[in-house]
Amino acid sequence: MPTPSLPYTYTDEHQIYLAQPEVQGTDPGQVQQAAGEAEAEINGYLAKLYTLPLTVAVPLLTTLATEIGV
Repeated sequence: MPTPSLPYTYTDEHQIYLAQPEVQGTDPGQVQQAAGEAEAEINGYLAKLYTLPLTVAVPLLTTLATEIGV
């Protein structure tokens, strides 16, 4: 039974594939898992300073989650 992916909102598979073309052949489930793990890591830091979930889009978080998620 596959492990369910962590939820993610800062990035998506498409953005990760665009940022890192070498992961194009990677299983989408693995990419989703990586995106969820990246968001969980970011939220660990943000939760110390802000109430989550954030109510506005923060482009820097999209960039960070996309880069970490690869």
